[in-house]
Amino acid sequence: MNISPDSQAIILLCSSLAVSRKGEKDEDEKTPFTLPEWNVIARKLSSSVLKSPGAFFQADPEQWQKYLGLSKKEVNRIAKLLSRTGQLAIELERLESLGIWVVTRADPFYPSRLKTLLKQRAPLVLFGAGEPGLLELEGVAVVGARDVDAEGADFTNRLAQRCAEEGLIVVSGGARGVDQIGQDSALAAGGKAVTVLADSLEARLRQRKVREAVLSGCLVLLSPYHPGARFTVGSAMCRNKYIYALSRYAVVVSASFNKGGTWAGAVENLRHKWVPLFVRDGENTPEGNQRLIEKGGIPLKPQMLDDKGGLRATLEFYSAKAFGYTRPDAGEAVVGESLEKKDPVARRKDPGLQPANEHDLFAIVWPYIEKELDTPKTEQELADKLKVRRRQMQDWLKKAQELGKVHKMTRPVRYARSLHLKKISQPSLFEDIK
Repeated sequence: MNISPDSQAIILLCSSLAVSRKGEKDEDEKTPFTLPEWNVIARKLSSSVLKSPGAFFQADPEQWQKYLGLSKKEVNRIAKLLSRTGQLAIELERLESLGIWVVTRADPFYPSRLKTLLKQRAPLVLFGAGEPGLLELEGVAVVGARDVDAEGADFTNRLAQRCAEEGLIVVSGGARGVDQIGQDSALAAGGKAVTVLADSLEARLRQRKVREAVLSGCLVLLSPYHPGARFTVGSAMCRNKYIYALSRYAVVVSASFNKGGTWAGAVENLRHKWVPLFVRDGENTPEGNQRLIEKGGIPLKPQMLDDKGGLRATLEFYSAKAFGYTRPDAGEAVVGESLEKKDPVARRKDPGLQPANEHDLFAIVWPYIEKELDTPKTEQELADKLKVRRRQMQDWLKKAQELGKVHKMTRPVRYARSLHLKKISQPSLFEDIK
């Protein structure tokens, strides 16, 4: 596992990966820095001559103290944490043998959405297994109660299937109930999923079905916690923000009112406006669902899942109203109800329902193109599959190339999906904490 000096420093200073599990003396000085503590040091680094975490390996403790204005206690703590390079190398090799990778906020392959949306709250270190490129694709956070009723379970299953059909990643927390149903249904339908764990990445990876899904490139397991960490309520609550930030849209299937992780995570997302929040609506939904709608969640009727326009188009349309959204009265269309049913000429009256521009069309059609690119295909083959003119397909493929979504092959000219790990343009190590 290749680790840059910057990442090596961050892992040593801010994670427990190389901390002895048997306990050590001077525990306070060997306790990794917390996220808030590191953000303070990172600001000092960025404005000093040291500039980056890797500089700790070149400079001596006296220089750390001089250039960063650190206390003697902080300097001793850094020195002792950095002395664990031997243990770190052994642990990284062990994790690699299990198929687990490590990425830090200093890496170009760190999930760009986490940095962009969470800024200084983005986790410093992430552990994962599976194809990291999936973390950059559009996804739907599917969240809800562990003890979901039959109606909620059916809704989750159908939602995940629609996501799979349209090339949307299902993002969940991997817990019993809605999370697990969403993940399993997406994979069963031939889709892909990202599961953000609050504990036991290693243990989850040992499960045969999970391991097979990871190896097939259909599932990514991700966690900001040590791969062997045990479950705590605090960890579960904290990781909720990562589920939302990794997604393009979020759907709450079932929530208890004013209690539990689903409620807390949804309210936090509404407060910070990370992503549009859809909430399952209907006669038999829990009180928590209705209260979330009152707080600004977008009501999502079950019949929306059968809309001929497709899930992505519906979510995208109503997302435009998400952050200033109030629950519609009886005279307005609700998600899942046809606008034509409310008003036969609604589409001509509402400028928001005019034909999409070329960029909007590409966003809608890309999942269908991507689905056909499991094997390389020519422009004509793709045009025939989607029943469009070859010129139109050429324009879409050109756009896909510009976005790094496809690779153009020659002799003969064919197009293949870009599944290799790409460098993502994103904020620098310190840009997100100023």
